[in-house]
Amino acid sequence: MRWWIACLLCLGLACESGGSGARLVEVELVAEPRGIDVRHSVVGEWEVELEEASVLVGPIYLLAPPATPLMAHLRSLFVSTARAHAGDDNLDGIRVIGELLDPVPVNALMDAPIPLGLTLAEGVELDRIVLVLDTPRGAHAAPDSPTRGHHAFVRGVATRGDRTLRFSAGLDLPNDRIARRIEGLRFPSPVVLDDGSRVVVRPSPNEWLRRVDFDALADALVDLPADEEAYIEAPSQLHNAWYLGLRNPSSWETQVVAR
Repeated sequence: MRWWIACLLCLGLACESGGSGARLVEVELVAEPRGIDVRHSVVGEWEVELEEASVLVGPIYLLAPPATPLMAHLRSLFVSTARAHAGDDNLDGIRVIGELLDPVPVNALMDAPIPLGLTLAEGVELDRIVLVLDTPRGAHAAPDSPTRGHHAFVRGVATRGDRTLRFSAGLDLPNDRIARRIEGLRFPSPVVLDDGSRVVVRPSPNEWLRRVDFDALADALVDLPADEEAYIEAPSQLHNAWYLGLRNPSSWETQVVAR
């Protein structure tokens, strides 16, 4: 009986692998403005206005839909489910159909689209994408880079009544593969990649700091003159809240635009 299941598994793996005969198509990845005010947010009683918001995005992985429940079960009998990087693992039949490996600094307050790169992908259904915020290296690690050598950087002004806080901060993510992924970025309806398809990501930096306790921050900066900017050192509540907000799927919008 088990040999029969093994045969089914091998057949299913063969059908779902990159050798399934799917044609390769050239796909463009791009970051675009949301088309709404992403500089401003209200956090409790505070009005927050971002003046800078940058993040180093990449690698990016395009994922096919999960395997059928039967194939997922068959895989679980024979295939190790060790967790790995989005580019390395193949959990429950999910496979990478395209990838863009080079990180690109993205100004989340952009006024115009930012090209992320071109890649070859399988011309099949795209289920979701995974963004990885990789370690800044080379020019990206320089203190004068858009993210100031961090994974992300923000500068802004928070106002409550006559109290004004000018702040900036850099965010460094944990040295852990999963901790640097932004997952759950799905599409509202099934989409099949074709030559010239544009995979679009739109950041919402106004969502990044919604969990920040600006009251506590104001108490900590009680002696800061209103015209001076405070650089918030990590670790802090701001950094913890920012980390959660940056990786929240609601902070990103995705779309595939046909040629």
